[in-house]
Amino acid sequence: MTEYDDKEHIKLPFQTYNAGFTIMNGNRSLPAAPALAMKRLGIRSPAIHSFFGKILPPPLYALFGGLSVALMRFSEMERGVQIVDREGNVVGASYKAAEKAMKETALSRSALLGITALIPSLMRCSSNMTRNPQMFTLLGHLAALVTFGMMVPVSFSIFPQKGWIRRDDLEEELKEKSSEPVLFYNRGL
Repeated sequence: MTEYDDKEHIKLPFQTYNAGFTIMNGNRSLPAAPALAMKRLGIRSPAIHSFFGKILPPPLYALFGGLSVALMRFSEMERGVQIVDREGNVVGASYKAAEKAMKETALSRSALLGITALIPSLMRCSSNMTRNPQMFTLLGHLAALVTFGMMVPVSFSIFPQKGWIRRDDLEEELKEKSSEPVLFYNRGL
């Protein structure tokens, strides 16, 4: 592993955390953009307000979580990822393993952020929370923190850091370098 690769592993989690922290803790002194846009357009339907305020955010967080992985790790698609056999012997760099690793990571990140955003959104539907917005703010942050803390190990257990790919799914030149049916790669976080 080169010094450059080592720094890349630090950058992604930091940038993801930084983006999430910035979004969640932005300046809330102005009305929310969807509410402001709906007010200017004259949309008064409670169903549309509910859709943009409660239903749409979790899928958007999930989508943006997956997209951030794809954008930040796109260079892996160009370079490939190193694959090894059971003994740890390097077989080569695979573009197909890189594609699989990026898809798995994007999916786990989408689930992680989407479910973390979903819990406070569901809590907002409670009549007790609408009567006491200060309590919702505190409980919403605590629920997001607890959910995120629980989802991290769940996300990593669904797609462990050490991924595998069948030899038959690899590029032709790599199939010839190993006779093992399954090879391994570091999926990353």
